Amino acid sequence: MRTPPVTATLRQIFYVSNSLALPEEIESILKGARAANARRHITGVLVHAGAYFAQLLEGEKASVEGAMRDIVADRRHDQVRILMDRGASVRMCEGWHMAFLDSPGPEVLMDDLHSRSEVPPERIDNVLRILVRQIGAAPSPNPTGQFQTIEPRNS
Repeated sequence: MRTPPVTATLRQIFYVSNSLALPEEIESILKGARAANARRHITGVLVHAGAYFAQLLEGEKASVEGAMRDIVADRRHDQVRILMDRGASVRMCEGWHMAFLDSPGPEVLMDDLHSRSEVPPERIDNVLRILVRQIGAAPSPNPTGQFQTIEPRNS
């Protein structure tokens, strides 16, 4: 399924939350998110880093707001902190209903982003660019043995 073309109402939200998910719940979270995002024409990336989730969602304003309502209500998220909420002209994750990375590496970064009173927009942009580039270039499965799945880009 191809994502719809970008319109003036494209919205991007990037958040960090405390993860209360059990390890065995992660795969079902991904399956549900990918199905819901496909229906909503949302693209994005989810990072699970130890005690944190970080996620970029992008799509039509109403769809992204609906997804965020679901996330905030989900018992597996605590202290959801929206770091970026903006309009955009280009999707960063075109074709990914939900790319995913599960790695302890970004945990220190997520802790820093979650605990700061203010995060400069340029820092958020840098984090997102690096994250999307890393996932886009990452092999699947990850040769280090860390659980990592990359949803193939839609054609």
